[in-house]
Amino acid sequence: TKRLLLKTSEPTELQEWILLLQDPTVMKYISNVKTKEEIEDLFFNVVAPYNKKHGIGFCSVFEKETGCFVGQAGLF
Repeated sequence: TKRLLLKTSEPTELQEWILLLQDPTVMKYISNVKTKEEIEDLFFNVVAPYNKKHGIGFCSVFEKETGCFVGQAGLF
């Protein structure tokens, strides 16, 4: 989009995923807050293999202007 950049999630973004998925405000309407272990399992056993198999799927979202991580999105 004009303001956002979506890119395939990489292990270097794991800490941002952890902060996002452990935030009760973010997770209020999505799911339960996740533990660090649950997030690591999701990332390395679901996200990474899915992206490798399909070339895209789970994306990290960044503001173009600042380069700041702002969330995640997915294409399935």
